[in-house]
Amino acid sequence: MFRSTPAVSVVVPAYNGERTILRTLDSIISQKYRPLQIVVVNDGSQDSTASLIGDFAEKNNEKADFVFFQHERNLGLSRSLNDGIEKAQGNHVLVLHQDCELMDEHWVEKALRLMKDEKVAVVTGYYGISDVEDETFVKRAFGVLRKQFHARPKCSCEEATFSEGKCDLYKKELLKKVGGFPVDYRIAGEDLIVSYKLRRLGYSIVKCYDLPVIQRFSGAAESIQGNLGKEFTFGKAMGGVFSEFKLFLFKAVNNSNYSGSRSLHRSSQPIFVLSLLLAAVFTFFAWWVILLVIGLLAYRLLYYFFRVYPEIRGGYKKVKHAILESIAASVFGLLSDFFYTFGFAYGLLRHALGRRL
Repeated sequence: MFRSTPAVSVVVPAYNGERTILRTLDSIISQKYRPLQIVVVNDGSQDSTASLIGDFAEKNNEKADFVFFQHERNLGLSRSLNDGIEKAQGNHVLVLHQDCELMDEHWVEKALRLMKDEKVAVVTGYYGISDVEDETFVKRAFGVLRKQFHARPKCSCEEATFSEGKCDLYKKELLKKVGGFPVDYRIAGEDLIVSYKLRRLGYSIVKCYDLPVIQRFSGAAESIQGNLGKEFTFGKAMGGVFSEFKLFLFKAVNNSNYSGSRSLHRSSQPIFVLSLLLAAVFTFFAWWVILLVIGLLAYRLLYYFFRVYPEIRGGYKKVKHAILESIAASVFGLLSDFFYTFGFAYGLLRHALGRRL
């Protein structure tokens, strides 16, 4: 057991993560950087997550300083993160979700180098093209649609407007300064709130493409229905985020191809759905309006096709029918527009009423 105060604390929030949690913990233990503290918060899991974590900690307690505690019931991601940060002894906190793996044994060391800049508050990794053995069409399609999976750009690092909260190194003092993760955002949006608060204070977020991460989607992310539900949840959270920050969300998006692409895509979803609904409702279904609606739908499908096809064809060598996959993914994208938009409207309403998101 390490007796010195660790420079880095890794906070892992866990909920029903029995299928992926051991890979995540293995990737932390494999880091060359020491000393290291690992804080795992089991948020009321109903599977074998707790026993797996306990056994792992017992077997590896000489390799890192383990802290493991549990919530008696599920309290949400933000609460788990905040409780983990309270236990963190390091000056830096790496938030690593239960389904993410660090793919470089020097990940922490490299990220810390970027943290030497006093203006850098967060360093986030690169998910790349996740062509792993348990990849499925549905996981691949939605990962590419959301630009979580994308080909590496030419630059090694760029300033981003937000971090995703799944594999991010934070300066602990700055997390404390912004009040930690907002508990009003239960399972989504908490990372965006922290990102924009930090940027308002003048700090920057760096996305580094030399820090590879693999995210292994499980649970709801494995089915079409589950992913569409996630789109509704993302939209609901963004309704609250937009209510709080408004046009600040788009400040400096041009500085980052990654942030710009994702921000513009998300903003285009409610605009497209609203345009479609207005055309259908307020013109009484005249024949030319039907053609307009068909045209809008066709345009949106083409938008999605050209968004996903280059990634699927160029990044996934095992895919034999890239065109067919891209067409199917485009249909999923069109459906996600509606689920995200309805969630966004619901989030706006709940935020206006002061309800938890």
